[in-house]
Amino acid sequence: MSTLARFLNQRLRTDDAKRLDAPGQPPWLEEGVTVIVDEATYVQHLEVLPPRYMSGLLFAYGEGAGNFTLFWQEGDLYFAHALSIEDTEIFCKLSRTRHHE
Repeated sequence: MSTLARFLNQRLRTDDAKRLDAPGQPPWLEEGVTVIVDEATYVQHLEVLPPRYMSGLLFAYGEGAGNFTLFWQEGDLYFAHALSIEDTEIFCKLSRTRHHE
């Protein structure tokens, strides 16, 4: 398993994911918390800006120098996880992704 895969496995735990109270509304994400989002939210973030990183059904969304939010799909469920600034920097280093555009 690659270092990036280990990093993601440690942070993106779907068994601890919170469900949003209002499906269809933009997620109010807390750093370090995985939430279940609806398909429309996943697609909206995928299409609003080019992903900063994409691999399979996982992509990183980020604006400017802000933290990244990771979105991914597993089966019929969609998830989002807001990275802290420290985790965003680690993710960028491991995935060879530029943080700032």
